[in-house]
Amino acid sequence: MNNQNNIHVLSRGVIIDQNHILLCKTRDLTFNFYFLPGGHILHNESLKTALLRELKEETGAECIINKFLGCLEYGFKSDHKMCHDHEYNFIFEAESEALKLNRTLPPLEAHIELM
Repeated sequence: MNNQNNIHVLSRGVIIDQNHILLCKTRDLTFNFYFLPGGHILHNESLKTALLRELKEETGAECIINKFLGCLEYGFKSDHKMCHDHEYNFIFEAESEALKLNRTLPPLEAHIELM
């Protein structure tokens, strides 16, 4: 298998309120898998534009990106029908008045739960 076809590039957001960080949890796997909100970058889309789009899709909130925190490379082996085995996650600090600890976030995507 050609690993180059299995590399995904993602833009993720770190959103912190009252010393709590917003995470996504998968609903469609047989095990608990947690990750930062955000997702895949579309062709000709900037990292920031992708993150703002993904945050809106996942949370319904308009967000502000404050700064770039870094890039995390992650390679893994999976027996759970994952479509890829290598990621580059570009991580940004982000915020939104709508994403506060005391607010209930409705599920907008069937495969993830916001925590």
